[in-house]
Amino acid sequence: ATHGEFDANAMESKVLFTATQEDDGYLTAKEIFDLDLRSSLVVLSACQSGQVGGYLRDRGSAGDDLVGLTRSFLFAGAPRVIATLWFVDDKSTSAVMKQFYVNLLKEKMPVYKALQKAQLDVLNSEDNIDWKHPFYWAPYFLTGVE
Repeated sequence: ATHGEFDANAMESKVLFTATQEDDGYLTAKEIFDLDLRSSLVVLSACQSGQVGGYLRDRGSAGDDLVGLTRSFLFAGAPRVIATLWFVDDKSTSAVMKQFYVNLLKEKMPVYKALQKAQLDVLNSEDNIDWKHPFYWAPYFLTGVE
């Protein structure tokens, strides 16, 4: 798990990692566009990881070409990306992601079904009545091909 940060200049939206002496710890949308990924799925459960903004080359934000982390990973070669639409709660995100991976890896469900079932499990959780609110289970979405 990590943090995500949406920037009005969508190419500067980023996933935050630990900084080192060699690296600032930020993986920006712009940097992701330059990657050559060979993964079948990217999961971005961090806050605001699926938000997009306009971008015009050489003029930064304000265009109608919607870009962000999701578009960057798709362009870099990932056929599917799971991301979030808003700030997420740590505990419910953990519950959704744990159940998602059980559904995907142990139950061998397709990605879209594994995510849907995980969201429904959190929605219907008897452990935390607050999780019935869409804030806790609805920010996750899948983009790409199955």
